[in-house]
Amino acid sequence: MAIVNLDKIQARKTGNLTPVVFTEVVKNGAVFHLGDLVAGERELHKAVTPAAETVDVLPLVLHASVEMTYNPREYALKHFELAVGEEGRGVHLEEGDIFTMTADAFDGTPVVNQFVVPQAGKTQLAPAAAIGTTRFVGKVIESTILGFDGSPAFAIQVVKN
Repeated sequence: MAIVNLDKIQARKTGNLTPVVFTEVVKNGAVFHLGDLVAGERELHKAVTPAAETVDVLPLVLHASVEMTYNPREYALKHFELAVGEEGRGVHLEEGDIFTMTADAFDGTPVVNQFVVPQAGKTQLAPAAAIGTTRFVGKVIESTILGFDGSPAFAIQVVKN
């Protein structure tokens, strides 16, 4: 159950945020490409899972919706999930932006001073020892904790997008 902290993001409040909908239940920390507008909408876009033909050419967007839940037994950031068809918030990442995510948001365990990159067919970033050909690359700059229970987390600085 991922927690995302937008540490230093250009799109934080008045920047480039985009409303999006997903075709599956997602947690904060999912990464995706911006798809077409939803029929009849002016601003609401479809989220598209990265694919082999898109990870090298399309920019990545980070899902970081406001964590609102009405179930008191699941009232914690790590329990938040965005339902299918519900409107979420996509954060456009720019070079130099910094965000922190709990370890469960990654597909593998990131290593400080190495990198994270998107993968085809998945909405999780994966650790990488070197910068490859993907359009998005983030550098792991810190190992830390997030949440009241001290969940392991990693701070990521955007190298390119």
